[in-house]
Formats: sequence, structure tokens, C-alpha cells
Amino acid sequence: MARTRRSIAERFLKTFEREKPIYDQASEQAIALINEVLVNSPAVIHAITARPKALPSLRLKLAEKGYWQPKRQLTDLIAARVVTYYKDGVPIVQEALSNALEIDKVR
Repeated sequence: MARTRRSIAERFLKTFEREKPIYDQASEQAIALINEVLVNSPAVIHAITARPKALPSLRLKLAEKGYWQPKRQLTDLIAARVVTYYKDGVPIVQEALSNALEIDKVR
């Protein structure tokens, strides 16, 4: 069978759905890592959350982008969010995370 973008996307979606517990665990690890980085931060943190990309959103992105190698090309399978109480905490959090993590600013 010839590999088409659609068949590649469907195969990737099935694998992602089967491996969702791994992505759930990675989301929890991301929260723990961010907590560790920000534990001594002067920013007042309201919440730190993370989650895997939702399957319908992933399906749409694959259809729009037409990736041939989605496992390599997709860079946002997990999203994390840090919510501060005050606006002035945002650059503090951004700097702390940038200093602790490798940030790909291109993607």
C-alpha cells in the first residue's frame, strides 16, 4: 500500500491514542519540573498545568500541515501553562524557565 499523508496521519493518531498514558505521564513530569524550577521564584504563581494535545486538535493539525513525519515534525504534543497572579510575574517566570530549559524559539 502506498503511503499517503492521510495514511501516515491516521497511523500516527492511532499510535498517539494508544500511547496517551505516556503523554499524560509526561505532562505530570512537566508540571513537576516547572514547579522545581519556580520553587524559589519571586513570582506569585496561581497555577501550573500541563496536558497532552487533544486528539481532535491533533487530527486537525495533521490535516492542515500535511506532515510526512509527524513524530519528528510535531513539536507541541504536550502543552504547559504557568498562570501568575500579577502581570509583573510573567517575565520572571519566562526568564527562570529560559535559564533552566532549552527553548526552541524557531518552532
